[in-house]
Amino acid sequence: MTALAAVAVPLALWSIYTLPTGPRKRCRGARARWTAWADLPGLFRRGNCWHDLTGIRPDASGARCCPECGVSTADRRPLRSGRRFRGGVLSLVLGGLALAAGSTAWLRGESWCRAIPTLPLVLLTSTEYGAHGSDIRDEAMARVVEGRVGGFSAQHLTEELMNDLLHDDVRWNATEALETVGGLWPASRPALEAALDSGDAQKRAIAAVLMRSRETTPSHRLLEACVEDLRDDRDGGPGYWFRRGNAKSAGRYLRRHYVRAEGLLIDALGSDDRQQREYAAVVCGFSGGVRALPGAVPVLVDMLRDNETWGDARMAAPALFGFGPAVIPHVRPYADSDDAQLRGVIRHLIERLEHPERTVHDCENRLPRITTTTHDALGQSWDMAVSYRY
Repeated sequence: MTALAAVAVPLALWSIYTLPTGPRKRCRGARARWTAWADLPGLFRRGNCWHDLTGIRPDASGARCCPECGVSTADRRPLRSGRRFRGGVLSLVLGGLALAAGSTAWLRGESWCRAIPTLPLVLLTSTEYGAHGSDIRDEAMARVVEGRVGGFSAQHLTEELMNDLLHDDVRWNATEALETVGGLWPASRPALEAALDSGDAQKRAIAAVLMRSRETTPSHRLLEACVEDLRDDRDGGPGYWFRRGNAKSAGRYLRRHYVRAEGLLIDALGSDDRQQREYAAVVCGFSGGVRALPGAVPVLVDMLRDNETWGDARMAAPALFGFGPAVIPHVRPYADSDDAQLRGVIRHLIERLEHPERTVHDCENRLPRITTTTHDALGQSWDMAVSYRY
């Protein structure tokens, strides 16, 4: 369709620009028979004779007789001089074939815009005709899934879809944009990086989720956004649905990139948000970051106390154990705590670190029951330890 239209349109414009305007002096020739349709070249040329009648005098009736074909033509009936080729007719034929090709693609693809090339289709998504829920937008998203959108088209579509990530009154547009922007990676990276500084909580949260799932070498801004996601944001505000579980997701990502994020996590240990302090301490412990010991141990010790907070002790115990023998001097003062749960966990932890060959069942200091999913709370993985937290 595109190739035929690319030929038909310039040919039609050329035909209009070069319409014959000369004097009438060309012989029409004999009238074509009904079988003339078989003469295809005759469909694209003017006149069946085209002999020049200049200098031939009209007879008494005012007609000129052509010396070439013998046909008499009235004085006002000769054809105008100029081009003989009927480019307009050919352009109509090619235009009809282009429409047929487009219709075939429409019927085959079950979408009228299936035949539109990718770049014009993506550019149309910026107009009112390509808004969320339109055939043009749906077709663009389908091509992303098929892997047919890249380069400039991918960048432009990403910028348009980022507007759908905002908290607005349009239902499901952010969810659909989330799936599509993810398929445009890595062309969508610059737009997602810029969205991390957005004032819209939903847009920033979605951008952070997408980048954590795909970025292997995080930028400093992405790490900052992950540390921000450790905060307790269960307020039900804009983007709450997309922020569910963001602390666990961010913590897991920070563990993978702890070397780059260590400074940010140490700073977060003094946060005014309790959840952020706790997650930062747990990430440091699971990563074995001994530089964070002075700030992380007090936070983790408070989590080990017998309190009403669900699941905090099961997070803190393996995190302290993850620091290794370096944590012993920092936790030994709590071995005689008045809190029975804290005292029991610390004594068992110290014994396990000082005697690595002993299992949870061989220790003289029994480990208090701080989780119902395993007997050895110190050996839990990250996912097991944070399974009950947001």
